[in-house]
Amino acid sequence: MAVITHCGQNSFLEAVNAGLPIIGIPTMGDQFPNSQRAKYRQIGVVLSPNNLTETTIFDAIQKIQLDPSIKTNSLKIRIMLKFEREHGIAPNSEW
Repeated sequence: MAVITHCGQNSFLEAVNAGLPIIGIPTMGDQFPNSQRAKYRQIGVVLSPNNLTETTIFDAIQKIQLDPSIKTNSLKIRIMLKFEREHGIAPNSEW
């Protein structure tokens, strides 16, 4: 399972808090840096809205399903955010 989103702050945080990989399709504003965060942290795939086809969407879904590190990283970030909320501090993480 993954979230297909424009990567606005709300949908981005909802996906991260749920530990779900992201397929980001940013179009404006905060969506671009949020989608790049997903790519940088390897919790998702970023697609260009100018190049959306059945194939690019299918390939993104396949990558999410076949790359176990994306799901693993999504769950790691979920755990880190939960820890931070519960304890008011950031966990010590090397990933």
